[in-house]
Formats: sequence, C-alpha cells, structure tokens
Amino acid sequence: MRSVALLFLVCFYFSCSGNKDQEVLDGRTLFSEPKEIERTTKKIESKEFFDSSAYRKYMASDSIKLIGQVISVARSKKFLDRFALDSSLEIKVSINNKFLINHEVHFFKDSIQSKNAFYNWIDEEKQRIIGDKRSFGASHNIFILSEKNFQIFNAKYKLNKIQVKKLATYFSQTDKIIFFIAGSKKETTWYRVKQNNTLEKINEISR
Repeated sequence: MRSVALLFLVCFYFSCSGNKDQEVLDGRTLFSEPKEIERTTKKIESKEFFDSSAYRKYMASDSIKLIGQVISVARSKKFLDRFALDSSLEIKVSINNKFLINHEVHFFKDSIQSKNAFYNWIDEEKQRIIGDKRSFGASHNIFILSEKNFQIFNAKYKLNKIQVKKLATYFSQTDKIIFFIAGSKKETTWYRVKQNNTLEKINEISR
C-alpha cells in the first residue's frame, strides 16, 4: 500500500513540474492584427481667393479690350452648386460705367462631371433640349461649357461673343469648349468651336 502511495506522489510531482515548463500562449496570437484603414484626402482646388485686379487686367488686355471695373465678387448658391467642386463664383463687372455684366463660374473635376451638371441644368431650364432656340429670358446671355467649368454671362445689352469667349479663358485657358450658347431676348443660338477656334452654328443634336 505504501509503494502505491509513493508511486502516486512521484507521478504527481513530475506532472506539476512539466506544466511549469510549458510555454504560455499570448492571446494576441490567436487573432490576426487589425489592418490599418487607408485614409486618402481628396484634394479639391480652392476658389476662395479671387484676384479681382488680375481679372480686370486680363479683361482689358489687347486681345479682349473690355475696359471696366469689378464691382463685387460673391459665392453663388444656385442649382449648379449641387454638382460643382466648391461654391461657384459670381462676379459683377461694370463696363465703362455704362452697363453691368454678371459673370458666373462653376468649377468641376473633369468633363464627365461638367457635362452631367450641364444636362441637369438644361433639364431645369423649362425642360429644354440641346439646340433649343427658345430665349433664356429678358436679357442677353452667353453660356460656355468647357471640360472643367460652366460659365454664364448675363447683361441687359448685347454681348460681344468673341470678347466674352476670350474672357472665359481666364478660368479655362487649356480646356476645350464643348458648347457655346448665345441668347438674346428673342432666341438662343447654339455653337460648337471648330479646330481653328472659330464658332460654327449647330442644329439640334442628341446627347
């Protein structure tokens, strides 16, 4: 009986000492390390600063010859702002103290966003279609859609298409013009820009 008890104590001793030598597992090894979430910040060109003096000099340059003064610059909050990169600019310009030109600029990331915004705007304007000859209102307007912006010029007097087209390049010197639209109190004329940079009238076309 003593030998059985002694054998039991010896086995118990060695089993306990064996447990002490076992490696303790770190609980963290049972789970994969969480991957760090990649955070990318989309850089959007800011239009918060507008140099009115540089704009005025560009307007009065030899190729444009619009002598005037910038009266005010504001942030436009209109329908197109839903699609623009940031709040669009609205510039009021006095020409020789005779009449006022309102100049709106809406900025876009690329030509896809620019076209989408333009088509939505066309739908908002009395369900118009491209090439529609109906007047846009009781004033003179010029609308210029380019690859990265949509510009609107509005005045009580007839606007010179060539001067306005050149002034629009202040914001889009390298962008291709997609549509050029000139509206009077009676009707609207649509143009496309040819390779030699001249305007050519177009008929109603599909999207």
